[in-house]
Amino acid sequence: MQERVLIQESMKIAVFHELHKGGARRAVNEFAKRLKEQHEIDLYIVDEAEKKAENKFFDNIFFYRFIPKKWSGGNWKIRLYKDTIELYRIRRLHQQIATEINKNNYDLAFIHPSRYTQAPFILQFLKIQKVYYCEEILRIAYESQFELTAKIPFHKRIYEKLTRFIRKKIDKINILNADLVLANSEFTKKNIKNAYGVDCKVSYLGVDTDFFKPEKSKKDIDVLYIGAKDQVDGYDLLNNALSLIPEKLSVKYHVTGEGWM
Repeated sequence: MQERVLIQESMKIAVFHELHKGGARRAVNEFAKRLKEQHEIDLYIVDEAEKKAENKFFDNIFFYRFIPKKWSGGNWKIRLYKDTIELYRIRRLHQQIATEINKNNYDLAFIHPSRYTQAPFILQFLKIQKVYYCEEILRIAYESQFELTAKIPFHKRIYEKLTRFIRKKIDKINILNADLVLANSEFTKKNIKNAYGVDCKVSYLGVDTDFFKPEKSKKDIDVLYIGAKDQVDGYDLLNNALSLIPEKLSVKYHVTGEGWM
């Protein structure tokens, strides 16, 4: 992986992502909002439906519809499809999008994560400079909280190990094709180094000071939790922390983040 990316005063930049609505997608829009002040910014997006609210952040939007199979457990045929044919279809689609970007005279591709593979396939096919903004590593492959336990039936455990191995390989191959990897924090930078052996730069997410300003109002929330109510986002940690606070102390907390963009 190279770390030389030529930055010009005014560039034509292709942005790519296929993120769910949430914090990472909002971050892409904020990046584009600021970059658009000086550069030409086009979005190449893969999603199930177009979202017109993002039009204001980009000069042009090229939408590619992709509807994945829905799976919530129990149907092994759908699971097998998602782990094989669906991944192949995503790869082919990314190759198609890369071909379009390559022929449109962009100076730079600003790539964001994939909801299917973490680091996206498109990094393998782009022939221009590629900057990948890594929000997080492929957690299911590297974090201990996702380790398979003996409670899972043997045949399912073997299958899961195989599919995780394949997805881990895909993710690593893709990220190693980036010319520059950016992390959102020093913590993420360390995780990237440990997982992929990649040295990256930290680019913190900023704060819109036109919207967020200090006020002298009385504080009415002590703890603000942003995320879904599940273990992956740290909801268990929130509850465990709150349980350690003595009952005589009155602590108010607020949960937000589910269903936002």
